Amino acid sequence: MVECGKDEAAGRSVGSAPHPYPVGENHGRRPVPPLLGESRPFKAALRAAEAFRTNGHRHLLVTGEAGAGKTAMARHLHYTSHTREAPLLVLDCQHASPEILARELFGVGRVPGARQEVPGLLRLAGLGTLLLERVHTAPSELQDRVALALARGEAEEVGGGEPFPVDCRVVVEAPHDGRDGGRSRGLTPRLLEQLGPHRISLPPLRQRREDVPALARFFLREDGGVDVHEEEGISRELLKAFEGYHWPGNVRELRHAIRTGLARSRDLPLTKEDVRVQCRWLRPMDRGEDGEMPAIRVPPEGRSLAEVEEELVRITLKLTGGNRSAASRILGVSRPTLSRKVKKYGIPVPGSR
Repeated sequence: MVECGKDEAAGRSVGSAPHPYPVGENHGRRPVPPLLGESRPFKAALRAAEAFRTNGHRHLLVTGEAGAGKTAMARHLHYTSHTREAPLLVLDCQHASPEILARELFGVGRVPGARQEVPGLLRLAGLGTLLLERVHTAPSELQDRVALALARGEAEEVGGGEPFPVDCRVVVEAPHDGRDGGRSRGLTPRLLEQLGPHRISLPPLRQRREDVPALARFFLREDGGVDVHEEEGISRELLKAFEGYHWPGNVRELRHAIRTGLARSRDLPLTKEDVRVQCRWLRPMDRGEDGEMPAIRVPPEGRSLAEVEEELVRITLKLTGGNRSAASRILGVSRPTLSRKVKKYGIPVPGSR
């Protein structure tokens, strides 16, 4: 999965103040984002995407870790659909207040002091696609209002007015929960119901290591304008390090590593020295005495939950080289929560940061 870069903000006004969150894409000239990968987990995600494209369902939930390629998947689905000539609009729901989100999504009707109504993204998307990033961070009341609009096929603007039709496809991005078959924590049951039965769950890059060389060479061509052959552009030593690295930032981090290498290097192939600043944990995971990667094992007599949790925290911190922020993202907990567990179990964290 190639995570395409975000476009610049549209700067559309809401009420009287410009708001930087929505993104509109020039659908007429934008190429279809490629989906690169031959690994089994990634092919499973492609099959789920193809099933969605052919089953007639309108709305969709795409889950995965940060940087795994959720936005790229949503864009691919849009640009390969029959509505590809319609707009693709993107809204990041994480850093906006509930009031601003409501105005962005539903628009502002005629209110005293306003010269004219301001349409929302649900209306502006028309027959196209509205991509909602990190909507799981939005209040449940707002999520349920979106769900009601999808169920009715119409919605009202903030401040009232005549209902407007909601004809667009809504794609929701959210992280994995890991406990409910790919459905994401933070989404309300009503919104999940309206998104339909199909889910596309994107694997993290550490579960598709065999795709790393092809992705790295693609980014080398895409960002550096370098037309490289199979064995050129990236040194074997660097590729081996890439394949052994845990990639907590997933495909986005890989692309950033290539961009860093291109900025530091005067010529090709790229080497480990070229990406050492940003990939400061770029090293293979230490294997055990039996040559196997670390794993949590449960004997026949069983183990307590606390014992399993302690070992999981130890292994994850080792995978990230002691980086608590990266480890907390992998474990799906906050950094303070991880720090409490480190203290609780007395886990040494060399070079902690």
